[in-house]
Amino acid sequence: MFSALSYHVNADISERHTNTPDVYISDYHVLTTCSRQEYTFEWGYQDQNAPGKIIEDFIDTNTVELVYHHTDTPTFLHYCGSSTNPDLLLVSSDIAEYTERMVREDPGSGHRMILAKVKLKNNRENVEKNTIRTTWNFKKAEWKNYKNHLEEQMEQISLTSFTSPDSLNKEITKIILQIAKKFIPQLNQAIKKLRNKAAPGIDKIHPEFLKNMGPKAKSRLLDLYNFSWKKSVPAEWRKAEIIPILKEGKPEECISSYRPISLTSHLAK
Repeated sequence: MFSALSYHVNADISERHTNTPDVYISDYHVLTTCSRQEYTFEWGYQDQNAPGKIIEDFIDTNTVELVYHHTDTPTFLHYCGSSTNPDLLLVSSDIAEYTERMVREDPGSGHRMILAKVKLKNNRENVEKNTIRTTWNFKKAEWKNYKNHLEEQMEQISLTSFTSPDSLNKEITKIILQIAKKFIPQLNQAIKKLRNKAAPGIDKIHPEFLKNMGPKAKSRLLDLYNFSWKKSVPAEWRKAEIIPILKEGKPEECISSYRPISLTSHLAK
């Protein structure tokens, strides 16, 4: 799952006979393929059936588009000599214009495969924009003030007002970030310069925030861990942000040129 760049790998879609479409999802972009007999006028059939109408309604009520043109080569060849298009390609509207649907040659089974190819827009600009993030200048941090104010805020937390580890985790995370913004300068830094182990997860909590806590703040963290042990692990701890990093000297337009790194919450480590 890519959160920083808006593209997908090429996908070979072979014949499938299932009741649900295959869905490939990044954080904000969807690429869906179906390989069933859903009939509707929109993709070349002369009649319409209920499953086809459901998919057509889905397209009309969501920000997705059908990648299809009436001149496309049919994907299914019937023994009687006719041909149809049971293989559909749906993509989210923001990447539809960069998506190309290609029909492969007949492999001999009577059912052609399709290739879905999504191209990067403004490759260099996209890579540079999405590999820059706001981080913190820890060398100029006012750690004493950070620690004292964090102690005051953490002491005010009433454990009885939280019904789940998720709600307590959100409150602790919010307080840490609010205090950090007051006493730690921020700056922009390229992701590729961040050390994998030091980069924050989706909660944006750096290990330095935790290392400079006072005893009261640490006690609240212990409460959170005990709460999680009894109830459940906060959902945010089970998520990872996947960042694709361009390998040095590799072409930006190829997915193989990127090395994914997984960023998870330091609170969970």
